[in-house]
Amino acid sequence: MVESIYQRMITAPRLANVRAGQAGSDGKKIRGTAAVYYDGTPRTQFVLATRADGSPRMVERVFRVAFDRVLRDKVDVVALLDHDSGRPLARVSARTLRLWSDRAGLQFEFTPPDAPDGWNAAEAVHRGDLCGCSFSFTVRDEIYREQDGMSIRELRDLDVREVSLVTWPAYQATGVHLRSANETNTSTDVLRRRLDLAAIESGDRDRRSRFDMLRARLDLEAML
Repeated sequence: MVESIYQRMITAPRLANVRAGQAGSDGKKIRGTAAVYYDGTPRTQFVLATRADGSPRMVERVFRVAFDRVLRDKVDVVALLDHDSGRPLARVSARTLRLWSDRAGLQFEFTPPDAPDGWNAAEAVHRGDLCGCSFSFTVRDEIYREQDGMSIRELRDLDVREVSLVTWPAYQATGVHLRSANETNTSTDVLRRRLDLAAIESGDRDRRSRFDMLRARLDLEAML
């Protein structure tokens, strides 16, 4: 089975002063929010598809339990510069990347390495040139359901691969949330392909039926 990797973006990592003498570029740490939890408001959900009038027809919500296992097992998450695996900034196994969960979402913090990429990252965040945070993940547990004519994807257990400082968040959602280009393309054709692939990959008959139902709904709405 091919494992689907997703990316999500959040605006504005922030650069905070720390006490002198700590390692890193100019004694500074980079902190950011990698993922935002759904709190019942539209601004904390990601819109995957919209209707002709601009209202959501398919959304994605991250629940507060989604990262419990990753944090408990201390999964080796890596912090990268612009998703470039050749430009690592910190990682959990090296004890240079700290991850934790609070009421708002999954938070991260690291001291930039005392090297060119670290210096560039710290300066770019300070100047606002790196204006977003992104994280890549795979899904272990999710629920699809329908509510008030809207399809909802609930993410309950995620494997986080990396968090990144990104140069150009391509799509801005409500408030401070951003999404990457390959995850916010809401064209019907792209959504059909995703649902078809998910249905093929799913080994569970009930989940496959739900994917088929969503596919049929897209086909119907395209004809209206």
